[in-house]
Amino acid sequence: MAPDGVLNGQSPTSDDFDPSVFFDGNLRATGMFIDRFGVVKRRFTVSAKGIAESSGITLYETFTYDDGEVEDRIWHIFKRTDNRFDGQTDDLASDCIGTVRGPLFSWSYHFYLKMFGRRVKVHFDDIMVRLTQDTVLNRARVSKWGFFLGDVHLTFQRLPDTLQPPSAR
Repeated sequence: MAPDGVLNGQSPTSDDFDPSVFFDGNLRATGMFIDRFGVVKRRFTVSAKGIAESSGITLYETFTYDDGEVEDRIWHIFKRTDNRFDGQTDDLASDCIGTVRGPLFSWSYHFYLKMFGRRVKVHFDDIMVRLTQDTVLNRARVSKWGFFLGDVHLTFQRLPDTLQPPSAR
């Protein structure tokens, strides 16, 4: 994926990606963290449930890591304008502001990440690409003091009870 989320110079779909619609319902994700040397350091799965609200969506996530660690996170995503979203979660160290550009959703924020038995402030640059109505590919660049630490890669899949019916696609 290119830094701007464009795959092979073309967007995968022409419809706008609305996080408050995609993340509404039950989702599952699989992912991994790849360090700056290209080594897979950690794999994980995510079970998530999004609940739509008038101002956006609340997303409840449970991460299960390959070493058995389990971590819960709750995101509150607020729709501010047609293409602008704000996010909040407990471990944020800065504002989390995102924008939509067609099938792409990107946001940037500082986050306190659990590393080495403590909380370390790092920077995330996320870009999500809606590949289909029911699948989103997410790549998050992680850095500290401007130095690249690695990438988090996730694939979100809507579960069958929340798939978009063909008529809504």
